[in-house]
Amino acid sequence: MKILLANPPGDTLRCRWDIKNKKFSMKYFPFPVRLAYATAVLKKHGYDAHIIDSTAEELSRQQFIKRFKEIHPDLLIWETTATSFYYDVKTMKALKKINPKLMVAASGYHATPTYKECLEAGYNFVIVGECDYSILDLVRYLNKEIKSFPKGVAAKGHNFVPRGLIQNLDELPWPEREELPMDKYNDPKLEGFNVVMVSSRGCPWGCDFCTVDVYYRQKNYRMRNSKAVVDEMEYLWKKYNPDELYFDDDNFTINEKHVSDICNEVIKRNLKIKWNCMADAKVSDKLLVLMKKAGCTGITIGAESADDNVLKHMNGKPITRDDIKKFAYACKKLRLRTHLCWVLGMPYSTKESDLDTIKFALEIPFDTLQFSMCIPFPGTAMYDKCLKSGYLLGNGWKNIRGNDNCIVDYPGYSHKDIEETLKYAVKLWHKKILFRKPDIVLFRLYNLYKYQGIKGMIAVSVKRLREMV
Repeated sequence: MKILLANPPGDTLRCRWDIKNKKFSMKYFPFPVRLAYATAVLKKHGYDAHIIDSTAEELSRQQFIKRFKEIHPDLLIWETTATSFYYDVKTMKALKKINPKLMVAASGYHATPTYKECLEAGYNFVIVGECDYSILDLVRYLNKEIKSFPKGVAAKGHNFVPRGLIQNLDELPWPEREELPMDKYNDPKLEGFNVVMVSSRGCPWGCDFCTVDVYYRQKNYRMRNSKAVVDEMEYLWKKYNPDELYFDDDNFTINEKHVSDICNEVIKRNLKIKWNCMADAKVSDKLLVLMKKAGCTGITIGAESADDNVLKHMNGKPITRDDIKKFAYACKKLRLRTHLCWVLGMPYSTKESDLDTIKFALEIPFDTLQFSMCIPFPGTAMYDKCLKSGYLLGNGWKNIRGNDNCIVDYPGYSHKDIEETLKYAVKLWHKKILFRKPDIVLFRLYNLYKYQGIKGMIAVSVKRLREMV
């Protein structure tokens, strides 16, 4: 049996959120960490598995079909999203016409809570939640190596049985990278070429807007052994020679001992590795100092809002406006680059509170930031609340188009108001970096040039200047 794991063609990024690569924007290609781990697990057990990342390779549907024909898989597994759902279904149907015996499974953050809709749309299987061993057992079942239908897999005619989470992450092989276009993966907030890895899975906080708990189907947090993490760091640094490594953990700093152990191991081996991470504003000053000493160059946090009432009602992340401010100044003192993520249109926010968030976000020290609109994704507590309260527009998640449109209307704060507030925030942000942050302008131009060439750099720069007018 041949198995193909893939990011399907299209301009939607398959990460925690639905994001679209837009024309005249800096291209962003996140590493497909979940599919890469699943591919490595299959290969470890001797199966003929392959992986294609159509997003990073910017393959059209026809180009993907050509690659599909070359491999001629019996089983295809890919991640679908709310934004790309119907486009992916059309691609799937085209592939099934080419190979009527083809079996297709959907996976990922969107497929997990909407597995019934996926099955109705024509998928043979849906991998619900953590996919590594569910995919392995599905292959074993289809090969008639096991008799019982696998846990963690949904299919018509079978009772769905959830699968428990992997407790020992160190038993997993490192993600498959050999078949992937490693020179394509980048992140606008990072310096130059970067390679992604993870040291943990899950987050114990469970914010009501977050898709992490939806994917794992529970609050959770599991860590890898610190020495094993540093082994992978050392290997990736030597093999790929990146500008930075990036820990794309759901929350890298949630357990300070875990991070301290990794840092101390890096220092013990005298490794000169630059790395960046996804963390939170609760990280202590002591840990920040150690991270800096161990090669940390920057940190991304989900600041979300400057309104303490909004933060309180997220029902998960225990941060305040003061925590965010303290974190920003501590990083500035240590010369750690910061990337702060802000969300407008959250429940309990108003236009006035969002305008205050924008003002606060632009006043505190930062290097880069991003503003986005709150999107209630299916399966989250926020989605259920908005649905129950009548805040969702039209067909709910079926109206999601990445970060292009708002799908909620609050009393006194309409979706149009939220969209206009976002445009205003982006305009102010671009003006600030142009006139007050020449170092960030150069940083962005360097990354644009490195990944999109001189023409791409000019096109994006012109677009940004026009947005400021």
